[in-house]
Amino acid sequence: MVQLLIKTEYSMLQSHVRIPEIVAFAKVNGIETLAITDTNMHAAYQFYHACKKQGIKAIIGYETIIDDQPLVLYAKNQLGYKTILEYATTHIPDSLYVSDDIIVVTRGTKRPKVMPFSTFYFGLELDELEVEVQVAPTIVTLSEEVNVPLVMLSEVRYITSNDAKYLKVLQAIEAGKTLTPADLSPGQQYARTSEELQHLFADYPSAISNATLIASLCEVSLDYEGYLLPSFPTEHDPHDYLAALSTKGLQKRYVNKDKPLAIYQERLAYELELLERMGFDDYMLIVYDFVRHAKSKDILVGPGRGSVAGSLVAYCLGITNTDPLEYDLLFERFLNPERITMPDIDLDFPDDKREELLLYAKEKYGNDHVASIVTFGTFAARSAVRDVAKVLSVDNAFVNELMKYIPAQGAHLNEVIQDKHVIDLMNRYPDVQQVMDIALQIEGHPRHSSTHAAGIIISKEPLLTYTALQQSSGPLQQTQFEAYDLESIGLLKIDFLGLSNLKILDRTVQLIKQYTGESINLYQMQFDDPKTFTLMREGKTQGVFQLESRGIRRVLHDLEVSTFEDVVATLALYRPGPMDFIPDFIARKKGKTTEYPHSSIEAILAPTYGIIVYQEQIMRIANEFAGYSYAQADLLRRAVAKKDKELMQAQRSEFITMSTAKGRDEKDAIAIFDLIDRFANYGFNRSHSVAYAMIAYQTAYFKANYPLYYLAVLLSHHVGSSDNTKLYIAEAMGYQIPVYPPRINQSGIDYQVVDGGLLMPFVVIKGISTTMATKIMDVRVTPFTSAMDVIERLSPIVNKTHWQGLIDSGALDEFGVSKKAWTTQLEEATKFLSFGSLIEDAAFRFDSEEFDEATLMTHEKNAIGIALTHNPFAKFSSYRTQGFEPLIYLNDHSKVKTIAMVTSIKVIQTKTAKSMAFVTIQDDTMVTEAVVFPDLYDSHHSFLQQGMMMKLEITKQTRQGKQSMIIQQMETLK
Repeated sequence: MVQLLIKTEYSMLQSHVRIPEIVAFAKVNGIETLAITDTNMHAAYQFYHACKKQGIKAIIGYETIIDDQPLVLYAKNQLGYKTILEYATTHIPDSLYVSDDIIVVTRGTKRPKVMPFSTFYFGLELDELEVEVQVAPTIVTLSEEVNVPLVMLSEVRYITSNDAKYLKVLQAIEAGKTLTPADLSPGQQYARTSEELQHLFADYPSAISNATLIASLCEVSLDYEGYLLPSFPTEHDPHDYLAALSTKGLQKRYVNKDKPLAIYQERLAYELELLERMGFDDYMLIVYDFVRHAKSKDILVGPGRGSVAGSLVAYCLGITNTDPLEYDLLFERFLNPERITMPDIDLDFPDDKREELLLYAKEKYGNDHVASIVTFGTFAARSAVRDVAKVLSVDNAFVNELMKYIPAQGAHLNEVIQDKHVIDLMNRYPDVQQVMDIALQIEGHPRHSSTHAAGIIISKEPLLTYTALQQSSGPLQQTQFEAYDLESIGLLKIDFLGLSNLKILDRTVQLIKQYTGESINLYQMQFDDPKTFTLMREGKTQGVFQLESRGIRRVLHDLEVSTFEDVVATLALYRPGPMDFIPDFIARKKGKTTEYPHSSIEAILAPTYGIIVYQEQIMRIANEFAGYSYAQADLLRRAVAKKDKELMQAQRSEFITMSTAKGRDEKDAIAIFDLIDRFANYGFNRSHSVAYAMIAYQTAYFKANYPLYYLAVLLSHHVGSSDNTKLYIAEAMGYQIPVYPPRINQSGIDYQVVDGGLLMPFVVIKGISTTMATKIMDVRVTPFTSAMDVIERLSPIVNKTHWQGLIDSGALDEFGVSKKAWTTQLEEATKFLSFGSLIEDAAFRFDSEEFDEATLMTHEKNAIGIALTHNPFAKFSSYRTQGFEPLIYLNDHSKVKTIAMVTSIKVIQTKTAKSMAFVTIQDDTMVTEAVVFPDLYDSHHSFLQQGMMMKLEITKQTRQGKQSMIIQQMETLK
């Protein structure tokens, strides 16, 4: 028996059929053939292989509409499959007379305009009684009239009849509707057994036999052999060209190296031989060409990402900026000749330049050969619960209570329902039970397609040979297959990652050049600047790539970072798991005795004080101690990391055998294997850590040495983020860099370096968008000369909100008009412009009275989020160089010393009749409430007064998920 009309979950929100479940159903029920018929091709490849794994024949179908007639197309062979891929790409096939390689089944009672040859059938559906009684006879009659055979169709959108409620909820979510309990009744679009289908279509035996006939006619294979790599367009032999480029690159790169040139030449020859043998010469040339093009257009390229940093060829070609011999990186971590897999080279570019590289790829290889990759937005745990609750009209109080026990990130509902609080809620409230039951079923369902953040596919043959395509929001078409499917086929995937920190670095270099004339080459930067390491040791790495969090700043401080290797190790260790070894790592650096299990591996572990931090160390230990080749050692590393008991035992035996064969003591071999076993899960890819430590160091270098320019770029990048703006302005003040509010004649889209400080752009003003800022700048062809000139030229384009923002921010201060006059007389001055020119020597007079200081500060904060000009804290800014930090640092510190103003005090009595206080405090970065406990209140309450400036020491505590700020010490300021 054959199921010819299955919709999968990739028919977004129109099916609850997951591929593993429908395949399992068919296996259990002896159904030998399944056909999927989504209105896209997203599921085709994984469906085919899921069926094949279970010995079930897969038919690839596709449903479309032509002339308002639903048609289902089935691929008879490879040419038919390619035809369907083309139909699914265009969605508007011109004609179905194109091929005998597809089978067409029409749904409904309309007489089709197209009936190609003998591969045309009328679909007969009997799932609903109404259809069986009213529609089926019409279809049968029409079939007889036009002599087109019938075929059995039984649409499947969920596995069991009771699963209908899940589909109805999904459809209601898409439609924005609500459902009643009566709406959640069983349905008929379920997966029927062979017996059920035989019974249902008993009166139409030809429809059953024709379904079997269609199954026998369809023979499509989605098995591909090897890698389907494109060829790099060159007149030369690819290997010879790669070798020539690499050799020339080595000549340029070999400057002031510690190791002899012969060692580099030997390594280069080894890598080139492996690349040729494994068939990846073209791959390396393709990547090289993208990097070459980027650099030719002054687009910054990252130093490397992932294991490719271990390739000397990549370094010589300029693909990476990490010398693998200098940093002790292994090529086999990138490519293992004993485990041939596609190389994985990810390229980092500034995120505002990434699209230029996509356009180049499209131009180089052709629109039909390059595409971005589809990905899918799915129901996460929290969204599943909220959406289901909304559809079922469940009280928000229940939903909010549930949300307390569902983490924002990484949550899975099958874990959440084991929480005792959630169990209690489900037991007490049937609504909650129902929400969780349904949410569990729809969690992970695709709800819309999107574009992979980085990946593109490049193919030798047109992509329509392998995957359907669709339009995307970017410059490239988009595949309908996901990345995993495409890589399984053997297609070349390259990740072009847009990294904001590279944009920040690039713009900082440009700004330094613009204002100082100094040229800095990031590709040639040395990693030994004392000021940079001082910045790291002091934990002043807010805004520094990978080193921003409070926890990692603490590690940098405690480790007393003094070398680039310390930064590399910190990035490798600061992850769940390896974090446990950080205290011991720090202690050993500071002198704690380090013991090594064997003298032969001491040199390998000495840089990390006897702790295995990197995967490459595992490989080196296996090579040095047991005689493994690096390729074998990489296989060992992978195997041990899997923690498979049987595999582990086999690896242990192999390690001991190879070690003793090399003359090692068996006890030592066991001890060292146990060491490898212990750290295998924790070891990090050193190649990746070195490359990203370079970006971390470079951003730290600019902050330490060029804070004015670096913070200008950083603030421009974070426009729109109030917290980051306050944080980095506080950082600027800590460097004694003045920050100026917007100026109508100077401000633009970004922060600018002006008068030795930072000038805010228009876009920091509440209500002024980039578009509006651009309009203001367009009007400012020549500088504004007076308040009336501003009013005359800006009135046509700005509204009342824009005016108030410009006034309150201080952007109009340079004309000597008070903010109060601007606010109260703007309308009058605007009217004056319409008739003032008729009066000889007329001039509008603005009042001189100004708002009080408190009002000015409030208005300024409302306009730009922070008080700059009218800032009572400005005279205390020198404390920022004495260890006193802005209040906003409490966002990621557990303790700060700060200068703050007390704005309100609420005194309460404890159960023991002691007084304590809840106080509201603020500085120029944030407002928060803090607690003064009885002992401190008792000794300081006499000067704890509203409006008082104070030195405070505050700790942040978290109890039962709630944060509180505790004032530990206080002292008045005058």
